[in-house]
Amino acid sequence: FDIKKFNENRKLSILKSDIPKDLKEIVLKCVQKNPQQRYDSVAILRNDLNNWLMDFPLSFNNNKLSHIFVKSIKRNKLLSTLLATVFISGVYFAIKYTSDIKYQQSLTIKEKNATDQLMNFMLNDLYENLVKIGRVDILKQVVDKSINHLDAQENNQLSPQGYLQSATAYINAGRVYDQLEQSTEANQAFLQALKNLEKYKSENTQLTEYYNLLSRLSVYHSQVLSSDGQEEKTEETLKTAVESSKEYLSLNPHGDRQFLSEAYLEQGYYYLEYGKPELAIQTINNNLQLCQQMLENEPNSANWLYNYSHALQLKSWYEIDFGTLQQGINDLKKAIIQGNQAIEIDAKDLRKMNNIRILHNQLSFFYLEEGKHTEGLETANKALEYGLNLESQAPLNKEYKRELSYTYSTLGEIYQQMQDSQHALLYMEKGLQISRENYQRDSENYSVANDFCIDLLLVAEQFKTIEQNDKFNQLSNEALKIIQHVTSQEPNNKYYRHTYATALLMLEQFDEARPHIQFLNQAGMLDETIKSLLNEKQLSDWVSE
Repeated sequence: FDIKKFNENRKLSILKSDIPKDLKEIVLKCVQKNPQQRYDSVAILRNDLNNWLMDFPLSFNNNKLSHIFVKSIKRNKLLSTLLATVFISGVYFAIKYTSDIKYQQSLTIKEKNATDQLMNFMLNDLYENLVKIGRVDILKQVVDKSINHLDAQENNQLSPQGYLQSATAYINAGRVYDQLEQSTEANQAFLQALKNLEKYKSENTQLTEYYNLLSRLSVYHSQVLSSDGQEEKTEETLKTAVESSKEYLSLNPHGDRQFLSEAYLEQGYYYLEYGKPELAIQTINNNLQLCQQMLENEPNSANWLYNYSHALQLKSWYEIDFGTLQQGINDLKKAIIQGNQAIEIDAKDLRKMNNIRILHNQLSFFYLEEGKHTEGLETANKALEYGLNLESQAPLNKEYKRELSYTYSTLGEIYQQMQDSQHALLYMEKGLQISRENYQRDSENYSVANDFCIDLLLVAEQFKTIEQNDKFNQLSNEALKIIQHVTSQEPNNKYYRHTYATALLMLEQFDEARPHIQFLNQAGMLDETIKSLLNEKQLSDWVSE
């Protein structure tokens, strides 16, 4: 019985396997238990049998795309094979074309980044060599075109290295503008550099180069923040400079510490400028310690001797405000020794000669404060000698020109104290001429505006001495108008407040001057200029308030 049943099942299985699938479906639809699921009419059954014979889709499968597709292939095997071959070939070539395009694009991006890197290296190398001879002005047209090119490129399509090279290019341009005393253009370039650098960071996990470039950028940027919002922006930028320098050195312990020293230097000046002596001396000592440590390792490094000279110069400013004048003079003398050693090692770098000139300018001012007119005059004349030498070698250098105006003004003040009105007015007017040119070129720079106002007041005071009151009033009021605006924007800057108070006292606007005198007294800025004016106006009792 079992063998018979097995054979019957086997025959049925063979029979079923020989029946076409569509025909089985037609038969099954005819014998459905539920009448609703059977054919509605013989005509429809006949039509489906006809469709089966012609290999068309059945009536109850005509909405199934896959069924129609399979039927079409079966009916047109040769055409289907050709279409499939064409389709597969198209997909293959599309993938290959896309891959080739991506490869070519990657090569183009790599070549562009390599070219940008080379151009940045060349511009930086040119800058470093030209700044040594005071001829950065040669690069003016180059950076103008560079900025136009950078502004025109599609930043959203750059690779991470592209953002890095764009940031570097903007930094190079900003440094040139800074040397040309174009602080507005420099600030804009540095802001663009920061945007590109942040985009680089967002697409990169290796941040050593990011922190290296950010530390440099922040130091440079802090030096041109001399307009609206100067106090807050400078403080934030300098904190970034110090922190990013430390972060870079933690990632690369053998990296260059140059920018950490420069960050400390700028931060120290900032704290002095805004009357924060505790923070100032802490930063100054950090920088002195760093420079001394580096000189122990590299005793013949012209750059670290140069940096140490700057650090000592900053400490001398701290001493005149919050320490002793004599210690400030001693620090300056030591700074001059370090600066001269740097020149002996690297005599071709005019920056190091300019550093010595600046130190002599400052030392002559300190001697003036101490009442040592002979020493002050001798030191100021040395500064003038250095300045004229620099002017002959780099006549278009705006930074050197600005420092020359300080020399002329200090010489004028010394001659004024020596009651030599003729020489006093001669040198003061030379200083005023330069500072006026600087102000006309960069009037939004508050530091430049303050220099201009100081020279206006010096010349005005000298005109009053020789009884030319009309010129006195004209120059004094011109200075008052400018410095009033600057002080309204930067009320916590003690140097700007000093100039404002001087102008108010000279014009005998005592009620307006009094709160500024109180501010300066608390900030340690009541120097001989202010005290002399208070004595002259019989207001010496204000000092004790």
